[in-house]
Amino acid sequence: MARGRMLNRSVCKSKKLHDLPDDTCRLFASWCIPHLDIRGVFHADPTTVRSLVFPRRDDVTSDMVRGYLDAMEAARLIVRFDCGGEAWQYWPGFDHNQVGIRFDRESSEYPPPPGWCPDKLIELVQTNGGQNPPEKKVKLKEEKIKAGADAPERHPAIDVYREKARAFPDKTTWPSIEAEIPKDAASLERWGRTVEAYIVVGWNKRNVRGMLDFFARNEIPGANGKYGKNGNGHSEPASKKPEKVYR
Repeated sequence: MARGRMLNRSVCKSKKLHDLPDDTCRLFASWCIPHLDIRGVFHADPTTVRSLVFPRRDDVTSDMVRGYLDAMEAARLIVRFDCGGEAWQYWPGFDHNQVGIRFDRESSEYPPPPGWCPDKLIELVQTNGGQNPPEKKVKLKEEKIKAGADAPERHPAIDVYREKARAFPDKTTWPSIEAEIPKDAASLERWGRTVEAYIVVGWNKRNVRGMLDFFARNEIPGANGKYGKNGNGHSEPASKKPEKVYR
């Protein structure tokens, strides 16, 4: 889920917000917006919402938050519903105020509101704040969604590198990783140790070629490696000796 949402300046002229009972309630409603998921859904249990929206407001009680939610629903800003034994709020106007949101790239742990169907998400992907974009843009968006669904599974060694280096390797190196690192558990475990040790030595973590060379020789870079800053100084083939750890 995204880290925040757009607050449209039309909020300044909103009659629904104006009709709320006081400025604290208006602030509460405004601060709920960054917490909304891709469909405009957020918690509606007063205690839970208070802890997330007003964590530093000791003067605001759960009973006061319950009153704010009642007022927001009376003003038709939100619709409350129950799912899985929990209370939720849904903002019907959410998607119209989130121009440019990437509905095809987000997921949510919150339940869909009543009446929600997958066709609604497809409609939102193909529109921009309720305005239909040019046909060419819609077609490109559909092609990108389809391409993502049909994309081949990524080689697990790439994810091992990402875990150890905290970044994906350059895409130009992916074919070499896929060709040179087997998918069995033992090989992936040794590849992970190679990447981790290579980085610990202080060599460039983007030098995937150097890591692959160590892997091919069945060697693990050590903390006191003697083969230059790139770790590419050895040429003895792996078949001539067992795995070594240089220290």
